[in-house]
Amino acid sequence: MNNAHKPYVAILDDDAALCSVMSEVAEMGGFRTVTAFDGSDLASLLESHPVLLILDLGMANVDGIEVIRQLAAIKYTGRLVLVSGLDLSILHAAKTLAEMQGLRVAGILAKPIRVHTLLTMLQTPEAPQPQAPTTPTIMLSDLARGINNNELVLHYQPQVRLSDGAWTGMEALVRWQHPLHGLLYPDAFIALAGLGGLA
Repeated sequence: MNNAHKPYVAILDDDAALCSVMSEVAEMGGFRTVTAFDGSDLASLLESHPVLLILDLGMANVDGIEVIRQLAAIKYTGRLVLVSGLDLSILHAAKTLAEMQGLRVAGILAKPIRVHTLLTMLQTPEAPQPQAPTTPTIMLSDLARGINNNELVLHYQPQVRLSDGAWTGMEALVRWQHPLHGLLYPDAFIALAGLGGLA
């Protein structure tokens, strides 16, 4: 494949030596790479439209969980490989969080990374993405009825400190248990609530 047509892999890790190793592995797998050592460079890193982002959760200068939230906020559509030298339970918790935020996680890697494992993650064909369900059209009167009938429910999501895995708090996420449409996420009704003076 012509180098100009090779897809990009982006690497965000504050360990320059490890970035270099992961870049070599990605290039062996047929990718071009872009790297950054600081979370503030995330926007420029994503300008290459990488098909996969390798993210170190335990960088000294940035919170990997915050990067996950930023990726979710911009609706990053590439795949994600999470890397950490922290406890494996932290990696699993971060993977769960990323998937709950709608991100596609290709895998997790504990440091020191295994070259073969990373290469396998890069080369594994991606399963077709399931078709996203369409958001139903909601009327203001229906939302007002749902509020009056106590159909809005809270789901709780733990907040975890990366350094030791300790729970530091809880985030409450509102959902609407609609009698016809099932469980609706905030994007289906929050803007309407604000516009209609129900928020």
